[in-house]
Amino acid sequence: MAWTRQGRGLTVGAMLAMVASAGCGNPPGRDPMPPGAPAGSKEVSVAKEEDVLRKELMGIWSKVRRAFAEYRLDDAVPYLDIPANEPRPSREDARALAEFIPDIDKGRFLAIEREGDIAALYEDTSHDPGETEVTVFRFRHAGDRWKIYPSPHSSSSLSVEKTDEKGIRRLIAERPMLRPVPGEE
Repeated sequence: MAWTRQGRGLTVGAMLAMVASAGCGNPPGRDPMPPGAPAGSKEVSVAKEEDVLRKELMGIWSKVRRAFAEYRLDDAVPYLDIPANEPRPSREDARALAEFIPDIDKGRFLAIEREGDIAALYEDTSHDPGETEVTVFRFRHAGDRWKIYPSPHSSSSLSVEKTDEKGIRRLIAERPMLRPVPGEE
């Protein structure tokens, strides 16, 4: 079962310095329910909004990864918020980036968190039945769209011995590298 909370951010690496943006979505902090809505409907609406946001963010990440894998840089670049002082990815970079960027579609969804204009999507991306690998995929809302959080913190992960949902929540709460806005370990 998925859970949600406010606030928390192993860095995937410097190659993702070229990967940074994509998507569109609702402005952060928008109240999903109109005044006078029936009691209890806000919780349902928030859950629906989080599900829509989860699908949107996963779609953005997958689209960029797929564009790199297929050498369609023109399709990826519009989703990338590349700082002026950083080089644009080349065709040679594309395949390496596709292999380096975690595959969000192969993980098990754990949670989504919002912290201001930052969204963090958490998944268990372990392929080893004896371990848990918590990966956070970060996004920032800028203008009218969601963008992959600037590198090298677009994605971070931490592998530990297999743990339950309570252990995963504790990892996310206690490890700065897994926070929506990552911190130093």
